[in-house]
Amino acid sequence: MNIPVQTLYDQYLEVFPQEIETLRPFAEQLAQKGEQGITDRSTFDAGHVTSGAIVVSLPSKRVLLIDHAVLQMQLQPGGHVEPEDDSILAAAYRELEEETGIPEGAVTYVPLSEQNKFLPFAINVQSIPANSAKNEPNHTHYDFWYLFTAPDGTEVHSEDEGATNPQWTPFARFAESTEFSRDAQKIDKLLATNI
Repeated sequence: MNIPVQTLYDQYLEVFPQEIETLRPFAEQLAQKGEQGITDRSTFDAGHVTSGAIVVSLPSKRVLLIDHAVLQMQLQPGGHVEPEDDSILAAAYRELEEETGIPEGAVTYVPLSEQNKFLPFAINVQSIPANSAKNEPNHTHYDFWYLFTAPDGTEVHSEDEGATNPQWTPFARFAESTEFSRDAQKIDKLLATNI
């Protein structure tokens, strides 16, 4: 990883100190297991870091969502950090292309911090149910979200069985969803200051 997870966490809390309680399990696991113990996708006795891409098309302001086959819900493109990923941000780019067909060059990254481009604009804690097909117990995903924009008309498609039906959703509907409502204001603020 280009920047240690501990550094990302510390810098994130400098920006969003109100989230310290929500992220306490993450901080405790990071302290107990270290970098490898929180980025390795086989860590189930608490959880592991995943990466997500929030893509907003402009100027219409629609958000790209996929149907997640296992969780049976609409989510942002994203997934596990793989050993070949140089960073958690790199994982977001890779997952975006795998699940929606959008290559890195077709989106514009909107960083939370100009000083540290690897800093996510949100860290979300998501409970993942057991999956007997993958022999995975209940665990937690600490999902690092990164914001991107794409021009209206950007085509999407998926050949990924786990992430189907990529679609552009009106921002208002996205913001009303319990899964995303907490971070919609962050997205609005970032877009207003960077576009």
